[in-house]
Amino acid sequence: MKVLFLAPDINIGFNMNGGAGTHMRASVSQLKKRGFDVVVAVGGDLLNKKAHYKNHTNKSNYWRRLLKSLVPSELKKFFRDFKIIGHNKMVLDKVLEIIKKNDFDVIYERSGYGYDVGKILSERFNLPHILETDVIMLDLIRKDTSFIFNKYLYRSLEHKKYHTADTIVVQSEYSIDYCKKYWGIEHNKVYNKDLGVFPLNEKKEVKDIGELYGIKNKFVIGYVGYFMPYQNIHLLLEAAKEMSNNQDVVFLLVGGGKQLDLFKKFAADNMLQNIIFTGIVDKNDVLSYYNAIDLAVIPDCAHHMYPVKYLEYAQNNLPIVIPRYNVFKEFFENESSFKQMSFRPKDSSSLLKTMTKILNEKSNLVEYSNFTSEYVKENKTWDKSGERLERILNITLK
Repeated sequence: MKVLFLAPDINIGFNMNGGAGTHMRASVSQLKKRGFDVVVAVGGDLLNKKAHYKNHTNKSNYWRRLLKSLVPSELKKFFRDFKIIGHNKMVLDKVLEIIKKNDFDVIYERSGYGYDVGKILSERFNLPHILETDVIMLDLIRKDTSFIFNKYLYRSLEHKKYHTADTIVVQSEYSIDYCKKYWGIEHNKVYNKDLGVFPLNEKKEVKDIGELYGIKNKFVIGYVGYFMPYQNIHLLLEAAKEMSNNQDVVFLLVGGGKQLDLFKKFAADNMLQNIIFTGIVDKNDVLSYYNAIDLAVIPDCAHHMYPVKYLEYAQNNLPIVIPRYNVFKEFFENESSFKQMSFRPKDSSSLLKTMTKILNEKSNLVEYSNFTSEYVKENKTWDKSGERLERILNITLK
């Protein structure tokens, strides 16, 4: 069976760091492992957009920055969203070239905001269309998009994608009913594939990050991943500001993205010496950074699904502070431990309170992290996700 694995968004690349890259590579490797012939088409790679592989810094000249600063924010968002129409057409043309050279049986699409490449190709070539989605991207990125496109044009486009796809794939059991309710889907072809982790490479050489950054004797609170607006990483920065007088604690932020300059400016403006920004690091070094962290944090995420990063933290036996979303409850032994390690979503004071309490009562951290780690290793692997994917493709093609 030949599968076109499509991810049309030009802001992502197949080998990029962060959850999106890990997720795509895992899905493709699992399909290939099960005998599927997979051809990958990812927007950022098709158009040779390499920004997602690098640390983002603002290198535009002074006059260009000044000119852009004079343009109202909503107008900038409008033109940025408008460009997606052109990007959609450019990606479509590239994928058409791929389709002409292959005889595909099915399109498996990772849905992208404002893109309907999979829908167009499915209708044009009469191919079954599987749509993988996080359900509410429109809401997650609302602050960074234009009102007109988000509220009307792209919402209508997303609605058509959901209602024409042969099968919809979500990433947690919690998301199935939510997806059907959110988009008004009446059929039952909405399936969970679950996210997962690869087995740890115990023989992998690790670097001494504590020595590298001079934080060996510190309690390290860490975040690893690509910085996206909906992750609300500013909550962690605000908590770091309130804890700046605690000389025993340091915040290690590993990753990059368009918000990196903004976060660095926040730290500089507030003269914060307790935050370390590493920028984007090599994928092969991520394990070394996990080993340097004492307490990991998920500042925010979609309320109906846990990110890949959470599973990776857990697999590495890290205690993890999370927003108090019910989707995380399955990872805890009881309600008490869930509340102990969680905070009110989007509330920096609640995050601060939770972390402070943990710092004062560290005795339960090992117990919490061991339980979550064992649960993840047993139940949340990419192999199990691959089994689900295989069943989904077979059901779709019956």
